[in-house]
Amino acid sequence: MNLLPLRRRRLVFATSALALACVVPGHATDFSLGPTAGTLGAGLEATVGSPRLQARAALAAWSTSIDIQTDEVDYSGDLELEQLLLVGDWYPWEGSFRISAGVAINDDRIEASAPLADLLLPGEDFPAILVDFLGTLEGTATIDPVVPYLGIGFGNPLGQTGRWRFKVDLGVLFTGAPDVELTANLNLPIEVPPEFRQVIDIIVEQEEAELRREVADYDLYPVVQVGVSYRW
Repeated sequence: MNLLPLRRRRLVFATSALALACVVPGHATDFSLGPTAGTLGAGLEATVGSPRLQARAALAAWSTSIDIQTDEVDYSGDLELEQLLLVGDWYPWEGSFRISAGVAINDDRIEASAPLADLLLPGEDFPAILVDFLGTLEGTATIDPVVPYLGIGFGNPLGQTGRWRFKVDLGVLFTGAPDVELTANLNLPIEVPPEFRQVIDIIVEQEEAELRREVADYDLYPVVQVGVSYRW
């Protein structure tokens, strides 16, 4: 994972936590902090406010290796999630149940690659003798850097009794369809005719268009987070 963006998000998280304490009403002086984990990754969450209205900042990150299979190509790569979730919580009965809305500032991405030869036909698209020298097909998938969040939850970190709280978030990020980009990195030992490069570019563009169609319906990301918090 790229550590620099994550460090920047830690700084933004700390700044957000301090800013939240300044924008809530004067009587809302309670503050809670605790770990959280789930589909957004693992991280820390800070909350300020009153038992009824609260502002929350959560920083979470996660990465894993993935394999992606299409009709013609088997990709291998990494899924990286980095989220700064800024949310307002409303507890209509000042109890455990809440309604939440906000935004997620993210650097979520998939980076994957596959042998370029998997996409081409030896003897038809290129000379078979060049199969081991073609290079790789590199792909990335990203979403908008700022996306809306809507959800519900249980557990009031600033409740009137006790300091420790267990909490659950159930919601959705409205990410929109991922933006997919494919590029061909040639590793040929000889100069190739322009026509050969044009054939590769056309085939890669067709594969990219196919991937875009396949992910067009993936415009929502489910959020299930659990955590504990301590109130000061």
